[in-house]
Formats: sequence, structure tokens, C-alpha cells
Amino acid sequence: MIVTSQRAIWWVIARRELTERLRSRWFIVTTILGPLLLIGAMAVPVLIASSGGNFGARIALVDDSSGVGPSLSADLSGLGWRVTNVAAETPEPELLQQIADDKIDGFLRLPADLVAGQGKAVYNGDNASSMTTMAMLSDRLARTVTSLRLSNLGLARSSIQVALQHPSFEARHTTGRSEGTRGDLVFVLGYAVVLILYMSIVIYAVNVMRAVVVEKTNKVIEVLLAAVKPEALMLGKILGVGLAGLLQVGLWTTVILAFSTFGGGLFGAAMPTLPSVDLAAMAVILAYFVLGYFFFAALYAAIGAMVSSEQEAQQAQGPVVIILVIPISCIQLVANDPRGNAAELLTQIPITSPFLMPMRYLLDGASFGSLFMSLAILTASTWLLTLVAARIFRVGILMTGKRPSLRELWHWVRHP
Repeated sequence: MIVTSQRAIWWVIARRELTERLRSRWFIVTTILGPLLLIGAMAVPVLIASSGGNFGARIALVDDSSGVGPSLSADLSGLGWRVTNVAAETPEPELLQQIADDKIDGFLRLPADLVAGQGKAVYNGDNASSMTTMAMLSDRLARTVTSLRLSNLGLARSSIQVALQHPSFEARHTTGRSEGTRGDLVFVLGYAVVLILYMSIVIYAVNVMRAVVVEKTNKVIEVLLAAVKPEALMLGKILGVGLAGLLQVGLWTTVILAFSTFGGGLFGAAMPTLPSVDLAAMAVILAYFVLGYFFFAALYAAIGAMVSSEQEAQQAQGPVVIILVIPISCIQLVANDPRGNAAELLTQIPITSPFLMPMRYLLDGASFGSLFMSLAILTASTWLLTLVAARIFRVGILMTGKRPSLRELWHWVRHP
């Protein structure tokens, strides 16, 4: 005899889904390791930047009587680079072979007329794709060449050193509503939030699809549908899996709050203190996780109901995976101009706002009206998508064999 009402049965299913995940070893491991990996993801870029970029590259300098080689070699060696000065007549194939044999990272050829402004210095190496390393090499080369040019004009060495000394500079991010904070640190914090939301929403939304596919394949779904309506079953699964995700995201958000407050004390002077995350920011992060999760979980639940195997599910979710690439590829657009038109548009569209609006909020680029409008659009879109997904779920959950066509899906949605 079924004693549970249809109104409460979805909660029974949600509790079952939640309990299964809380008992999973992988859930416990990821809950514990997640904050550690998060701290590493936030700390490593900042520590590298604070170290001054000392990467210790191994390069060979081929100086064609330009006069730049000795000074540049001494400058780079002082940074910890391992520099080898080779004869100008050394054939290029021999140097390329040294790169192939991993004896050097690359070689820089300095033409004789480089100081005169006619020649071009060319670097070949396996680390030429490293923007940081190449920027440092280019900067040191420019300083050395400029020093030689000033020396040729008769300027004293002490005056040259003063002229080439970099001015002290620090970029502070502010929109005028609060005191500025180091721009690179604000970006690291915002990027970490996007990463957490992206991983959590995608992982748990996919878990809903897989749970549906497994139970559909094992015929367990037929037993469940004998006691509960399809809509309640879908809602229970989404809610149960989502509660497990909310628990993890809540813990990880707390870690962000603690690390942004005490990070400098944990790592010493080398680790600057990250911008603080207040309770309002935590509420925004959690709100967008909940809405973003329900949005994509409903979509994945519908996909799970349409297919009959895990393999079909992987193929059917292809368009959704492509859509999910959009917010990650647009992170820099929001970071470059958090109050610009592109950031405004991206944080209003439901497929990108769950990931990018929390970052924009942390960058202080979203007004209250923009935040409210984004939440309203995402809430309405989630509600509509859930209704559509429920209609697809209701029909597709008991179907096996051939996947439905777009025309059939449209028929399912139109006729409740």
C-alpha cells in the first residue's frame, strides 16, 4: 500500500538520490580534495606572478657581431636563466638538433645591425608559445639594445641605468564605488568562482542524466513509475542530486571566503591577500548555482529520458556541451570590461549568466538592476525549460529503441 501522497513522493525520491551520493566514496573524496585543489588553483598563479617569472629557461645566444650578446647574457643569467653563447657560424640545424635532444629550450640569433635598428632578432624554441617567457625575453632584449644605443650616444653608464629603470606600477581594479584592489587578484578570485560553478553545475547536471539512463536501462524506472508520476520523478531526481551539489558548492564557497580573508597569512608575504568575499557575494554565487543547476539539470534529464543507453546519451548531449563552451570562452570579455555592453549581454543570457554574472558581481561591474534582471530572466527561463523537459520526460521515459526526431519532440512538448 502506498501511504505517501503524490505531493510528497518527489521528496522521497530526492532524499534517496541525496543519500546515495552522500554515501559515495567519490563524493567524500571530492568534497575534501575540492577545496585543496581550489586553493592550489588560486594560489599558484599568484605565487608565480609574485616570483617575478623566474622560469630558468635554457637558451643559446648566437651573436652576429651585434655587441648585444654579452650584456644580454649577463642580464638573463642574473634572472636564473641558463645562457650559452655560441659561435656565429654555428649552423642552424645543429642548434635545432639541440632543441630536439632537450639540451636547450631554444636559441636567439642577434643580427649584426640589430642596434642600428635594421635587423630582427629571431628566437626559435619549444617554449616560444610561453607568453610570459617570451615577454620577459623581449623586454630584456629591448632594455639591452636601448642601453647600447644610449651608450653610443655618449650617455654615462650611471645615467643609462637610471633611464632604463622601470617605474613602480600597480593596477588597481575599481568601478568608483569602492577602494581599488589589485586587478590580477580580483581576476584570480573571479576565475576561481567561474571554475567552481562550471564544474559543479555540469557535473551534477550530467549526473541527473546518467541516473535516468541507468534506471531506464535496468528497468527500475518502470517500478518507480508505478508509484509516482513522471514529473515528480524528474523533480525528485533533480532536487536530490542538486542538494548534494549545493552541499559541496556551499563548502567550497566557504573556502573561498576563508582563503580570501586569511590567504596572505597562510602563504606569507609571497601571497598577497585576495579581495574579501562578503555574505552578499556568497548569496549571489549560491543563487546562480541553484538556478543554473536546475536549468541544465532539466535539460539533461530530458536527454536521459530520450535515449536508451549511455552511448546514445553521450551523442545526444553534444549540442549542450558545445553551448557550455561559450561561457568559458567569454570569461576574458567580462574581465576586460565588466560594465561594458558585452558583459551586460552575456550576464543576461540564461546559458551564460549562471557562470559569468557571479564573476561580474565580484568585479563590481553589475548594478543592482542588472543583477535583478539577470536573476529574473534566469528564473523564468529555468521554469519554462523545466516545464518543457517534464513533458519530454513524461513521454520519453518509457520509450526504448530509436531516438525521437525533432518533429516528435515538438509534438511531445505541444501536447501535454
